[in-house]
Amino acid sequence: MLNPTDNQVDNGHVRDLVDEWADDDGEVEIVMLPDVGLPHDVIDEDQETGDVGVVHPILFPLILDGHAAS
Repeated sequence: MLNPTDNQVDNGHVRDLVDEWADDDGEVEIVMLPDVGLPHDVIDEDQETGDVGVVHPILFPLILDGHAAS
């Protein structure tokens, strides 16, 4: 899951890694969070600038449907 406003992770580097995995026949699904100004820490309910109301409805189905790594 990528966050377009994450100031600590370079999404371009993540996409490069995903491309390398795909070249090796790896299956990687990229899910992009909405561009609503979320911080780096998007899961912590105590994160003042976060919005778990946006993140959790996207994250939980990915986990429950088995799309996220276990």
